[in-house]
Amino acid sequence: AETYNIENTVKRYKEAGVKGDKLVLGTPFYGRGWSGCESGGHGEYQKCGPAKEGTWENGVFDFSDLEKNYVNQNGYKRYWNDQAKVPFLYNSENGTFITSDGEH
Repeated sequence: AETYNIENTVKRYKEAGVKGDKLVLGTPFYGRGWSGCESGGHGEYQKCGPAKEGTWENGVFDFSDLEKNYVNQNGYKRYWNDQAKVPFLYNSENGTFITSDGEH
C-alpha cells in the first residue's frame, strides 16, 4: 500500500527532479467542527449534525480562537487520538466536536 505522508511526498518530488530548497510545507492552523455529535468516543467517529458556527464560516475555526475560547473551557474538553496523533475537542453539553492539526 502506498504511504501518504510528508517524507514520501518530498522523496517523490526530489526523485522527479525538484530541488529540496524549492519545496515548501504548508501547515493548516485551523480546525473543523460539527454540532449534534453523539457522545460515544467523545464525539470522535460518531454521527454528527451540520457544521458548527465557526470563526470564519460554519465549521471552520481559527487556531488562535480555539486556543483562546475552546480548549478546556466553556464546556469543551481536549482529547487525543493516539493513532492519528491529533488533538480534538468535545463538548458533551451541546455535542460539538472540533478537530484540528495543532498543539492544543
